[in-house]
Amino acid sequence: MSTAIENIRTIPTRAWLSTVVFIDSVLVASLFIFRPPLGVLGLISLTAIVFLAFSQVGLVATLCLISHINSLNGEEFQALRALRWLIMAGMAWITVARYLAERRRLTIRLGSSEKALLGFIAWGLFCSLFAVNQLASFLAVLRICTFLLVYIVTRETIASRGHVRLIMFLLLFVVLSSSVYSFSGMAAGQYARFSGFLLNPNSFGILLNFCIPVLLVAFLSYRHVVVRVLFGSGILLGSAALLLSWSRASWLAMLGFVITFLLLEKKRKLLCVLSSVALVAIVLLALSTDVYSDFAMLMRLDAGTTRRTTLWHYALQAAVREPVVGYGYDVQRGVVRGESALTDLHEISVFREEGRDYDPHNFYLLTLLTTGIPGAILILLVYYYLFKSQVNGRRKARRSSHRLMHTAVFATLVGCLLNSMFESGGIIGSGSSANYLWLMLGLTAAVTEKDIEL
Repeated sequence: MSTAIENIRTIPTRAWLSTVVFIDSVLVASLFIFRPPLGVLGLISLTAIVFLAFSQVGLVATLCLISHINSLNGEEFQALRALRWLIMAGMAWITVARYLAERRRLTIRLGSSEKALLGFIAWGLFCSLFAVNQLASFLAVLRICTFLLVYIVTRETIASRGHVRLIMFLLLFVVLSSSVYSFSGMAAGQYARFSGFLLNPNSFGILLNFCIPVLLVAFLSYRHVVVRVLFGSGILLGSAALLLSWSRASWLAMLGFVITFLLLEKKRKLLCVLSSVALVAIVLLALSTDVYSDFAMLMRLDAGTTRRTTLWHYALQAAVREPVVGYGYDVQRGVVRGESALTDLHEISVFREEGRDYDPHNFYLLTLLTTGIPGAILILLVYYYLFKSQVNGRRKARRSSHRLMHTAVFATLVGCLLNSMFESGGIIGSGSSANYLWLMLGLTAAVTEKDIEL
């Protein structure tokens, strides 16, 4: 934050005057066109973007602020998506201009996990030559490159304690705003599965899986009472929103995170409490048919699970037919089904629209389906090196807060592995939720490599 303030102080008076005139003009236009509430919101957003433009971490902070906004009132707007890309492009140019003006060089150091991801990208581009939908597959692989860019820019631009705190508070804002937005819909009588500003509740659950661990690190690291209350409130509200997203895969991921985090931090008492609760739940499920019936209805074991197993079955069959280069991304359902006859109601429901893209709801099967066995091996290598880097970082950590960061990332990756068994997101998932994982990885790398105190 101090770096941003110093940058602002060096701005000439004429530049300040121009900025103020610009903001006032937008305020008048916003109030006239969008009416007061949206006008004020537009002004606040613009002011925040202008402030971030003067910060060294402006690009990362802007990415953090707007990546989770894809829809409003359950509807996706192309104009909103275009505005988001326009803002990100503007911030990217400002960042590049600042580095050129200061004659600084953005260091690009690639570790083993980044090299493995580059290898996967190269293999994916090669597979696109043989894909069913070559252009769509090529563009999908290029999209994966953005995650590597998010990681590198985050790692290299974060340079001070103020930068770290800014990103953590912005992540807190993301969780609070998304959760409150969902709760406001429920208060207005529009209850549905919570999805925040995203269209898909499962994507919202993945986003919370990546953000809540950072809030936990902040809660455990900071000592100021007010700050701890804020982050504690974010954890509680975010956890409640996660439950009401009804995303079973995200529940499993969060459970995996909690157990792994407690094991690594040697919180034996909390582990004993969780084990006792789990044991009581298992006994109740085994002895009471009513409890089991309620549990099956809550977890949607009859409908959702059967549909997923059908998707997995056909995805595996298709992967066996093309084991080397796969079918590429955005493959249609009819291609995956092949010549198989539909003999089950679940199969008919899955393939009733054969022209739509096929989502097997399993990241590992999706990787096999799109890039074959070599692509799956490369993705497993990415996971392996990510885990290895967190283990090494945790062992070499000189501060307790750094150790907590590595523990949280390791536990988050365990949750991501579990989530990927039932969702196609994973570490390079479609949508913007995966941005927050790579932002978290870049933040952890910056903190430990530059020895930044939280």
